[in-house]
Amino acid sequence: MDVLFEKQFNVFLEDQKSKASARRMEMLERDLTGTVKLLKEVIWPIFRSFDGFELEHEMKSSSGVSMFIDVFYKPYRIAFECDGFVPHAETITRKRFNFEKYRVRTMNLYGYVYIPFTV
Repeated sequence: MDVLFEKQFNVFLEDQKSKASARRMEMLERDLTGTVKLLKEVIWPIFRSFDGFELEHEMKSSSGVSMFIDVFYKPYRIAFECDGFVPHAETITRKRFNFEKYRVRTMNLYGYVYIPFTV
């Protein structure tokens, strides 16, 4: 890892955890390998900063279900999602597939720009 990225990411992650609700904290403490790869390879080279970004941004569906966006860029309302094959496709059930599509529709209802990345 690039030393500056690693240092800034660690500060960013700790800041995110300090502001997190209990449910969001659970999300932040899971395996973030795909999210780190997205940040390192896509977001960091462009922005060179984490200002305006939020990890595991929580949104509520119209039915009140909490959903989380991997990386959210607040200034432009961009939802970056890590759509890796294993967590999103390899063993997906019909019910989970429908839920994933529901998440995308919910992002659209919020007016978010949805940008998926495979990692």
